[in-house]
Amino acid sequence: MIDLSGVGDTGSVPAEIARSLGVEEAGSQPVLSRIIEHLYEKRLLLLLDNLEQISAASKEIAMILESCPHVKVLGTSRAPLCVRSEHVFSVTPLDVPNLRDDLSTGKLLASSAVRLFIERAKSVKGDFIINDQNLMAVVQICSRLDGLPLAIELAAAWSKLLSPRQILERLGDALTLLISGPRDLPERQRTLRAAIEWSYDLLGDGERRLFARLAIFAGSFALEAAERVCGAQLETLESLIEKSLVRATSEGRFFMLETIHEFAAELLEKSGEAEELARAHAEWTLDLAESAGMYYNEAEGSQEYELVVSEQANLRAASDWALRFGLQDRAYADRRSENR
Repeated sequence: MIDLSGVGDTGSVPAEIARSLGVEEAGSQPVLSRIIEHLYEKRLLLLLDNLEQISAASKEIAMILESCPHVKVLGTSRAPLCVRSEHVFSVTPLDVPNLRDDLSTGKLLASSAVRLFIERAKSVKGDFIINDQNLMAVVQICSRLDGLPLAIELAAAWSKLLSPRQILERLGDALTLLISGPRDLPERQRTLRAAIEWSYDLLGDGERRLFARLAIFAGSFALEAAERVCGAQLETLESLIEKSLVRATSEGRFFMLETIHEFAAELLEKSGEAEELARAHAEWTLDLAESAGMYYNEAEGSQEYELVVSEQANLRAASDWALRFGLQDRAYADRRSENR
């Protein structure tokens, strides 16, 4: 195993691999050549941890794979390397019970997210007991945190002081509460904010700008909406998906996990673009409502009905904004009144 989290320079990757493998210097021979020579006849699995900040080293890694027939590489990264021999395995969040379903106690306890919370809670509070009184609070915590293992572990750590219900009540600002990770973890994994910042810091300027702007959407959104409201480019959106900051649904829509959305919303507020984007978002939803004829065709199953249902969260968010600020703009207020 080779930990690359402390390597910020792509050119230093071969040297770090050579050092970890015990490959000695050999005059003027390039480091990569020495690594290939060392590995050529070996049957070996190289676990390269934290590849995301040095993805430009993908060429060197590809050369090792092409030159050493019995060497395999397992890389952990928040973005794919995009080389021909790569097979991507996405690590999804833990399964969380659907709060809309009527589930038995057994099914709730079968959730991997709930089991993780209970395990970590017992590790900090030996007499922690899950029962009918606190189980639903644990389920709601796991749901609020999108099944993210790190977030659940950080929340469960508060069990030594707080009950599950008290933890849930304080999760309104998850990025502030979840700050108590074990001291033997890397710094970026000791708080949820640090973990998200680690990914954000690896973005280019255009990716950062779009990431913050996408926080204007509530729930999920379509590509066309992102293009109109945020000026999104498909390539940039794809890059955010590859870096696990935005997720795609099977229906062709996009969304952020709640804790990541919270972080992006903070960035949007600091950017000075929040008001402009809120107005653009409201204008888009108004046009959407008008084109769908949402006040005149509510037949379940119709195209207009399905469109309104899929954008329900955005329509509600835009309406809330209009009630708070939109009345300052008479033209907007008049259009909204006519549409009602």
